[in-house]
Amino acid sequence: MHLLLSGLCAIGFAALALGMARHQHELLGRPLPRAAGLAWRALGALTLALAWGVAWGGWGAALGAVMFWAHAMLAAGVVYLGLMVHRRTL
Repeated sequence: MHLLLSGLCAIGFAALALGMARHQHELLGRPLPRAAGLAWRALGALTLALAWGVAWGGWGAALGAVMFWAHAMLAAGVVYLGLMVHRRTL
């Protein structure tokens, strides 16, 4: 359950990052069309909502919320560090 939740949160935050023009330019060398950016942001939000549902379904409302936020913060940090490492290696 922890691995699934961490993976969903990481995918969600990575998709949110790809929805931002700055990160698109850093990773791809050019910004994506506006529709593609919106699609990436929507995918990120939906993936995080799915992760929230998985956490609540697995652990209940109270512990599920705590577990979701813990995994979300960890995943956000991993995605942020990945972007920093990518930026430094260029």
